[in-house]
Amino acid sequence: MITSSQNLTLYHAGSEVIEHPDLGVCRKQNDFGQGFYLTTSREQADRFVRTAIRKRGQNLGFGYVNEYVLQGFDGIETLEFASADERWLRCICAYRRSDIAPEDTARWDMYDAIVGKVANDDTMTTLSIYLLGGYGAYGSSEAVALAVGQLKPQRLHDQVCLKSQAAIGRLVWVTSHKVVPS
Repeated sequence: MITSSQNLTLYHAGSEVIEHPDLGVCRKQNDFGQGFYLTTSREQADRFVRTAIRKRGQNLGFGYVNEYVLQGFDGIETLEFASADERWLRCICAYRRSDIAPEDTARWDMYDAIVGKVANDDTMTTLSIYLLGGYGAYGSSEAVALAVGQLKPQRLHDQVCLKSQAAIGRLVWVTSHKVVPS
């Protein structure tokens, strides 16, 4: 479990060096809502920057992977999804489509940090089909089982979403490295 770790090395991929994250500029419709997103995988962060460069073309010729140490989760309210299961799927979908379950997002917004699998470009088709009812009625056990099975959760990497200033305060910037397209 990631949340039991102390002095955890985490990486954030972006277009700039970020020594002091600002929650005010973070997007709201990400996997776990508005927050500063990191991963334990430097390779995942590198791939994310390269994908962003490819998508933006000439507008962004390089990016950065920022490295941090998170000084543990003690003293902050944390939710960790152990796997990409029904609860995780409900959370991801609720934040991506705010009309689905606003009562859930209100509850999850109370956490300082949420940890779980990342819903990346490889998962978006499956999530879209699920949200549109292509696997059956949204939320039905059949639809959930089909969607989670299609996601191949064992292949998904982790993400850590820091949602409050208390959580950001546990983060210490270490360094960054520039990433250029290969």
